[in-house]
Amino acid sequence: MPNHKNFIVNRSSAGSGKTYTLSLNFIALALVGASKFSVYYYRSILAITFTNKAAAEMKERVLEYLEVLSEGKNEDGVLTWLKSNTPLSEIEIIKYAGDVKSSIIHNYADLRISTIDKFTYNIVRTFSSDLGLSHNFELEMDNNKIIQPVVSSLLAKMSKKGGDLSEALVNFALQKAEDGKSTNIETDLEDFSRNLFNEDAIPFISSNSISVSDCMKVKDNLLKQRKKIISDIQSHSDLISKYFVAFSFTKDHFIRGSFFNHFTKNLSDESKWNPTSSVIRNIEEDVWYAKTKPDDIKDLVDLHKSKLISFYEDLMKLISEYNTVNSLFTNIYSIAVLNKLMEEVNLYKKEQNIEQISVFNKKINDVIVKQPSNFIYERIGERYNHFLIDEFQDTSLLQWQNLMPLITDVVDTGSCFIVGDGKQSIYRWRGGEVEQFIKIPKIFKGDNLPEKIAWEQKLSQHYIEDKGENNNYRSRKNIIDFNNKFFNLLKGQLDPDLQKIYTDCAQNMDVAKAGGYVHLELVNDEEDGFKENVINKMIAEI
Repeated sequence: MPNHKNFIVNRSSAGSGKTYTLSLNFIALALVGASKFSVYYYRSILAITFTNKAAAEMKERVLEYLEVLSEGKNEDGVLTWLKSNTPLSEIEIIKYAGDVKSSIIHNYADLRISTIDKFTYNIVRTFSSDLGLSHNFELEMDNNKIIQPVVSSLLAKMSKKGGDLSEALVNFALQKAEDGKSTNIETDLEDFSRNLFNEDAIPFISSNSISVSDCMKVKDNLLKQRKKIISDIQSHSDLISKYFVAFSFTKDHFIRGSFFNHFTKNLSDESKWNPTSSVIRNIEEDVWYAKTKPDDIKDLVDLHKSKLISFYEDLMKLISEYNTVNSLFTNIYSIAVLNKLMEEVNLYKKEQNIEQISVFNKKINDVIVKQPSNFIYERIGERYNHFLIDEFQDTSLLQWQNLMPLITDVVDTGSCFIVGDGKQSIYRWRGGEVEQFIKIPKIFKGDNLPEKIAWEQKLSQHYIEDKGENNNYRSRKNIIDFNNKFFNLLKGQLDPDLQKIYTDCAQNMDVAKAGGYVHLELVNDEEDGFKENVINKMIAEI
């Protein structure tokens, strides 16, 4: 329930009842709101989940609990929980549960429990003119329904037009084959196209792409540059060899002869251009010859040391230039194909009047983070006093940032309650970043936000951790013990920042509620050594 700390975060593990708590918080807010304001107060509560299935389950749970509460029952301890966590009496809980349930049934569309994508979609519709979108566009959630027809269209154009496009596609396929990947160009192109829908990649994909023919011109220039650098390195090698001859240098003047051999032999082989780690280390530590060498050898090397270092530095500059040019040359066909795919995707979306959700998040981010909350509420025609967010570990950077104007505005008088488990983060491919969950109340990768400092101050002011007993209501003791040991050992293999995912993650077993489930049981569960070996083996494989 709302208090002076209104930004509440629950980081409990799987099976600990996070969604149960989230549902009860929704009901508590609705019942207290009904007692103070109106039976329709639930309309000002927005619960956000990650999938349609989760949204449907939460709606079902809320209505089920309201039903049993209205009958005065204490199923799953909901009545006890509400009596402990709200100022309402048992009689009031029963009365308002019936009133709110009846109102929701008659106004089901007003029950604001939805996926975060649907909520974003509703916002985008209100800002469609600002974003250059038609008012009747359709949202496409399945990338494949855009990718597959676009790739088919591109391959058809390849067979008809030929020329630069055919060259780019053929070499793209050959490069994949050389890398040991698929030789099926259609499958490769479909996989490659998914980069266009990656939320992290969108800021780096220019809307003003260059044509395939322009890429081929760049390729020709890169080829010329690469040949010139190869020639320059060979000339550099010849120059150094002549210098060695002129001053009577041999491999005996250098420790293990490595410096001499590198400049007189290795530079003729492109694969050996880069100096070995020992050559680099010796130069950096100023070790050129063995201490046992005669003084005349030491004196000669010392006399020419600055020139030898200059030769080395010039070589490293040439190698760096070559690596840059060669990397661009190697990837120029991929760049050309990616730009062509982007052109085809934009054309297809325009013809079909559709847009994709990851692009939505970026487009709305460019507009919404610069607007005050009142302006946004005015546009969407609704105002929320409370936000409940489930599975936060899978929320993308842009999705969370798009909610910032609303959430930072509401925590002074309302509340925001988020639940999640960093160990269950599985949607990184959709932009979900577990680091974002760890950093709260800081805004992860939010340096581009105009109001970042003010928002962080507001979140920090209201931030509080909802630390329960972290009981596991889903699994038996053997599974819980195994998981606790596994995660405790696993965190030691991670970066210190990521170890925070496993802070206080050890779970307890709730004896009263752990029965009635089918679980995996470990054989020899009483043998700690056996379990330890299993855990260590799993970590080693990771």
